Amino acid sequence: MKKVCLCLFFCASTISYVHSQDSLKVSARHVTMELNINPFEGDLSLNNALNQIKLRYFTSDNFAIRLGFNVDLKKKEANVTNPYGTNPFVSNENKKYSSIGINLGIERHFLGTKRLSPYVGLEIALSTKSSHYSFDDGTVKTEIEGAWRTTTVVNNALVPGYEEKAYFSYGLNLVAGFDFYVAKNFFVGYEGALQYTHFDYSDVDITNTGTVFPPVSPDSEETEISFSPKLLNGIRIGYVF
Repeated sequence: MKKVCLCLFFCASTISYVHSQDSLKVSARHVTMELNINPFEGDLSLNNALNQIKLRYFTSDNFAIRLGFNVDLKKKEANVTNPYGTNPFVSNENKKYSSIGINLGIERHFLGTKRLSPYVGLEIALSTKSSHYSFDDGTVKTEIEGAWRTTTVVNNALVPGYEEKAYFSYGLNLVAGFDFYVAKNFFVGYEGALQYTHFDYSDVDITNTGTVFPPVSPDSEETEISFSPKLLNGIRIGYVF
């Protein structure tokens, strides 16, 4: 009888141990959140190239809905005053942009091992950006919608250029990666993707009051399309809650 009890205790302990090992992996009705770290560059950032926060909701042990989103706002002001000399001046330059992006998709996880959870997935990516620039020096006032103005000197002449251009983009990503559970509710991983992205850049709309300088560039339509495999930056570090 004693041997039977010991045998039953051993079996129960083994089952409990295996179950505890299996429970390291995420199960249904749980949410994960993650960021990325690049130890080779000493860089810590959010989930991917768009600096997104990434969440996943597991509807079952091997199927998840994924959501990545980001909001980016930036504003710069420069006020320069020189009341001295024969040509006193006051200039005000203002730049601002805002962008928002969202990636929505699904993941299918495979058996893997007790700690390793490989997966494939598909997601739709949408993002938009607006941009505004203004300059006023008392002689000329410039308002630009759709970009920030920059100037460079070429052959002693100021040549205008534009940065932080506004756009609307959409894309489709086929992803593959893995989660490796180091401890309960804590994992590391990596992810790659085959990405298709289409950018439609907004027209640069310029309004000048006073002396027109630099010259106004004509309206133009600009698009950018890319299709290539990519490794998303950094090692994924995440947790389950």
